[in-house]
Order: sequence, then C-alpha cells, then structure tokens
Amino acid sequence: MDEGWDFYFCALDDQPASIALDLGYVQRGADPARPTLLSVRVRLRSPRPDGLTDGAEADELNALEDRVTERLTARCDAVAVGRLTTAGRREFFFYGRSDADLAAAVEEAAGDGPYAPLFRAEADDDWRFFFDVLAPGEREWQWMLDRRVVDQLRSHGDDLEAVRPVDHFVELPDAAARDAFEAAVADDGFAISRAHEGFGLRLQRPDPVRLDRIHPITWALGQLARRLGGAYDGWGAPLADRDD
Repeated sequence: MDEGWDFYFCALDDQPASIALDLGYVQRGADPARPTLLSVRVRLRSPRPDGLTDGAEADELNALEDRVTERLTARCDAVAVGRLTTAGRREFFFYGRSDADLAAAVEEAAGDGPYAPLFRAEADDDWRFFFDVLAPGEREWQWMLDRRVVDQLRSHGDDLEAVRPVDHFVELPDAAARDAFEAAVADDGFAISRAHEGFGLRLQRPDPVRLDRIHPITWALGQLARRLGGAYDGWGAPLADRDD
C-alpha cells in the first residue's frame, strides 16, 4: 500500500473505533530522534450513539487538529502519526523530541475554541503505541485495500450493487498448494484459470462490489492462500455504469 494517511474501523475495548494514521511510519519504522509519545484528547460535542463522530463537527475538529499539529511541530519538533475516535472522544497522537513545551502548545492551540483538550506524554522509544494500537492488523490492511478499489470504482460512477465478473488473484508456493487451493474453492462458484508460469491462480465469479459484500470474499480467499503458504494478490472488476 502506498505511503500516506488512511483509515480503518475496528473495536477498541469493546467499543467501535475509527483510526486514521500515517502509513509511511508503518513502512519506515520508529524515528529514534522522536522518542516521546504526545497525545491530545477532546470530548466530542455531538457523538453518534455508537461513540463515533457524525461529521457535524468535522470542520471544528479538523481546525483544532491543524492548530495542535502546528504548535507541537514548532514547540516539540513533533510529527503527527495518527488519530483515534471512540467512545465519544477524539485523540490526536504525535511523537516528539521532548514534551517540554507540550502544555503551552496545547493551550495555544485550544485558544478560546469550543474544546478543552487534555494532554499527556510518555516515553516510547520503540513507538510501541503506534505499532501495537494504531497500526492496522492483517484484516484491517485488506479492508483498506478493498475500500480503495471500491472508492476508485465509485469515483467513475460505478453501480456498486450491480453484479459483474470479479477477478481475484492468488499466488501459491508450489503445485501441491495450488491443487489444494483449487479443491478448497471448487464448490464456491469460481471459474479458475492457472498462470502460464509459476503457481498463480485467477478466480472469476459474478458478484457485486459493495464493500460489505466484496471484503468477506477477499478476506476468505486471502486466509486460505496464507494457510497454504501463499498470498492473495488483489482483485479487479469492470465498471458497471449506473446509466446502463
């Protein structure tokens, strides 16, 4: 997946949660020059019943995040790494060189705005919080990849509910694993073709591509491929125009 910010949904302490993060740090690893975890937390003013934001205060939250990022960058030489929304609160996370000016930075960012931020700092040389809490797990990675494909189709006017041929690609380590994969999905309605070289497979089946329909399929195929020592290599589908 490309570097940059992305988001996913999960459960945290049995509560629905939305996590956005800079995926570049997942790939690059911890920055040893910034060993201090800094967080700034606010209560949502109008949370949804499930504790997430309904978008009504998005402009205010975004403006606060911009101000906090600007002040922490200037005062703590910090970098923004993620944000968490859950249980009626939003928390912004940074790693900085120190927390010496954290209080002053947060006070400046809050100003006379509608939020009263709380803040904390702790030593985290290895960025364990980032990798253990914010970074996506295997399924969250796949969900983000699936969502990107769905978003791309939607941006071109796709009718996501329309059934059309969907291609899936898997790579297996050897002929035995390929044969086992084929046998495992034999009753699932896929048309299967083998790669000309190696042990890859192309599976095609008519399906809608709405995210909640396509993701369980990609996850199941990926889990099967991994159990056999292989990997799921993505999916694609022709555009189904809403006007057709």
